[in-house]
Formats: sequence, C-alpha cells, structure tokens
Amino acid sequence: MPENGNKEVLEAIQGLATHMDKRFSVVDKRFEESDREAMLTRTELRRDIGRVQDELKIELSNTRSEMAEGFNSVEHLIREEDKKIDRLTEKLVLKKVISDKEMREVMELGPFPAGS
Repeated sequence: MPENGNKEVLEAIQGLATHMDKRFSVVDKRFEESDREAMLTRTELRRDIGRVQDELKIELSNTRSEMAEGFNSVEHLIREEDKKIDRLTEKLVLKKVISDKEMREVMELGPFPAGS
C-alpha cells in the first residue's frame, strides 16, 4: 500500500507538472507576442519621430525664408523713408532753413547714413 500511495503522489505531481508546463507555455506565448508588438511600436515610433523631424525642418526653413523676405521688405521701406528725409533736408538747405552743417548732421543720423 505505501508503494501504491507513492505512485499516486508521483502521478499527481506529474499531472500538476504537466498542467503547469502548459500554463507556462501559454504565458511564454503571450510574452513573445507582447515583445513583437513592442518592437513594432518602437519601429513605428522611430518612423513617426523621423517624419515629424523632417516636417519641422521644412517648416523652419519656410519660416526662415519668410522672415528674410519680411526683413528685406522692411529694409526697403526704411530706405525709402530715409531717402525722403534726405530730400527734405536738401530742400530745407536750399530754402536756407538749415545750414549745410546741420544737413550733414541730419544725414549722418539716419538708419542708412549718407553714402550707404
């Protein structure tokens, strides 16, 4: 009888071990699937980050171009106004409202001094 009892215990242990092996196999498969999904997610994330970086570079380049164009047009407007001041100053000298010395002083004050 003791031998028969040992046999039953061994069979029960073997049955439990087989059952646990099956459960661990299922868990292992879940982990493998999760690993594959994580790899895909990381790959997609890298791709998306690269695409966003490319789009930002393009936008930054466009913004720089727009700013350069804006600065050029502002500079053009300032130059036009500076020319008006120069002409007005010359007319004031011709009408003897200001002296030649005062005219030179005014022309040297502008954003684009005479001769630039």
